[in-house]
Amino acid sequence: MSRLTWTGDDAFTVGDVAFRIQDLWAPLAHPAVDDEFVVFKPIHLADRYADLLGELQPRNVVELGILNGGSTVLLTTLTDLRKLAAVELSPSATPSFAEWVERQDGRVAVHFGVDQADQGALRRILAEDFGDDLLDLVVDDASHLLAPSRASFDVLFPHLRPGGLYLIEDWTIHHEMERLFADPELRAGWEASPGAQSEHVNALVTEPPLSLLLFEASLSMAFSGVIDEVSISRNWAIVRRGSEPVDPATFKLDDLVMPKTRARLNGL
Repeated sequence: MSRLTWTGDDAFTVGDVAFRIQDLWAPLAHPAVDDEFVVFKPIHLADRYADLLGELQPRNVVELGILNGGSTVLLTTLTDLRKLAAVELSPSATPSFAEWVERQDGRVAVHFGVDQADQGALRRILAEDFGDDLLDLVVDDASHLLAPSRASFDVLFPHLRPGGLYLIEDWTIHHEMERLFADPELRAGWEASPGAQSEHVNALVTEPPLSLLLFEASLSMAFSGVIDEVSISRNWAIVRRGSEPVDPATFKLDDLVMPKTRARLNGL
């Protein structure tokens, strides 16, 4: 059962904290005010997040990609966290988010200027923020690119407890861009929009899709018990950690799929 109290079509509260949810792909319906945190996700995902967190009750969480920090505030207010480590490529926080982090008494550690593909940095963060404690949840809402997402997965997934979840958001972006670019009118409108020519957007269109990681994770279940379940829906995919032990220092998702199947996968 969701613990969100909706106060408008795109606004809700959790306790005394106010949020406004905004889909990055949709026009801004209402500008946020100073005492609101903006969560950049499709509106229907807010209740799904609340339900998922209510069921999982995570204590140790890593979040990759936080933009202005609204999602971090939401995760924290919906759970009884011991520690949340947030990783963000941009260099600094908004003043309101920085003030909120200060009030969390060390429960939330935000690491700005860190690329999700920097495996050395991720390992240092795990050691500093969690020590030997296992993770309950990882949320990857960062680059949505295959290579950086795989790099993060290889470091973080082995540190999940059995039954812990690795949630990957927006795994469909490459395919959505492919569909958009197939329509000349839609493509022209997109290319005329601000930021359309960014290096990151170009990578989303031209590099291999993030969905290949999910194919790999699914296929691995035929060969090992490291991954117990892969659940895929339109806006996110969830990979559940199995009970088979692995060495975090050497783990690679690639290694879980046997060579003949891997050759077929690489041919997709």
